[in-house]
Amino acid sequence: MKRVFLILACVTMGLASCDQNELLEHNSSVATTKTTINENVLGFDSKETLASVINDGTKLTRASISKFKVGTEFVSMMDEVSPSSELWKELTEDERKCITENHMTYYEALGYEDLVPNENFAKLLNNKGEIIVDDSLYRITPIGTFCSDTLHYKDIDECYSEMLNSEDTVPVAKNHSIKISPTVTFYNSFADAHQEDVTVPSSRAGSCIPLMYCDYRSSGVISKWLRGIVGDRSTKEFEYISKRRINASLYDYNYGVYHESGALVYATRKRGGFFRKINGWKDIDAEELEITCKNVWFELDFDLPKIAPQMPKNPVMISNDNRVYTNMSNKPLKTLDIWGWEVDYKMIANAIKFGFNELSNKFGKKVAPDTKVVRLLTPSKMYICILDCTISSSNCHQIRKVFNSGCNFYISSNIINNPISVSAARDLFRGLYSIPVKHIKSGRVIFTSKIEGNWGGIVIDKEFKGPHDEYIVK
Repeated sequence: MKRVFLILACVTMGLASCDQNELLEHNSSVATTKTTINENVLGFDSKETLASVINDGTKLTRASISKFKVGTEFVSMMDEVSPSSELWKELTEDERKCITENHMTYYEALGYEDLVPNENFAKLLNNKGEIIVDDSLYRITPIGTFCSDTLHYKDIDECYSEMLNSEDTVPVAKNHSIKISPTVTFYNSFADAHQEDVTVPSSRAGSCIPLMYCDYRSSGVISKWLRGIVGDRSTKEFEYISKRRINASLYDYNYGVYHESGALVYATRKRGGFFRKINGWKDIDAEELEITCKNVWFELDFDLPKIAPQMPKNPVMISNDNRVYTNMSNKPLKTLDIWGWEVDYKMIANAIKFGFNELSNKFGKKVAPDTKVVRLLTPSKMYICILDCTISSSNCHQIRKVFNSGCNFYISSNIINNPISVSAARDLFRGLYSIPVKHIKSGRVIFTSKIEGNWGGIVIDKEFKGPHDEYIVK
């Protein structure tokens, strides 16, 4: 699948430089209040409040979110596109007809399914992709997230326009921010969109299904699609049947106000015709959808209590008896727990590639052959690896699994009261398991779909250095 990239533009006049790690909370130059903005948008007092609303496990309704409303009305990203909206004026007659006949929402029409895979989060955004948190307005766009204090929120329009039309480059590290004007900060939310796609035809491996490989080649320079094309950021599409395709995403998004990583797969068909402003593909039910994780490593940064547990310098196997739940399985998975003061997760990852015998030799203890999860704990970081796990669903249009969410940190008191005991180590692992893992470090995720009796798939590698060696027979 061919991609055309242009180097993204930055504000060429009045560009203010700042440390790329500068926190958004510090970008406001004046004291502001939520009453300074008149747009119809939702407002939250903190990131923690927003995260709790997104992830409380209940279905969000208009009534449940009305208490966060700023302004007289609220038009959600998940509402149907209205003929009275600003977007309507920019659409062709064919696009308007398509929206009306299909009752399309802003979420569908503008392609936000790829930008904000979590529908609970999308429900809290207005039809411009905006939300207020702690007296700052955030706007999520196909090229990233803009933020300004509520007194200068209209400056975002100018910055967004200039970035779209300039030919300069903006060096922004992955998931970091940069100040692009005295009042506007830009977050590189979709840094992992840089990749190289390689289609492997079915004849490559006899009766194996056709696959498209996507190898991430992340960089610090923001890119965008050719102007005029509705661009997705990390979602890959493979049209392995004429006018039918599988869409897959292994995403790690930082919106400044909220972060999330996860996996998404869904099926679509071409609507027909040419559309300038709206998404030209429609979600359809697939006969089967499947997600398989292989050696996917997640990283969590944290600080242990001041009285940290006494850890051995070299890695030690604490337990191979625990079973933990992951959102990639409906049953608990056998887990290998390791801890140590100096442990390189890459060393453990490389040992895993050679099988459990290699791990058994390294620790002097036999690793159970049915082990599916590895948890690795050091004083500053925890790594969790899903070795091999598959989820599937029939007659559905989508499977979405969030790997992390929220901002909570849970740790039991036992580790503080008895820091050097082995039981404390096990207790610590149980407590840390409740902490959301913030980043996907590496691994491979395989997405497959069965559409009209035909299978096809997308393989997405995250910092994976291995060959294109997946051969799947269905």
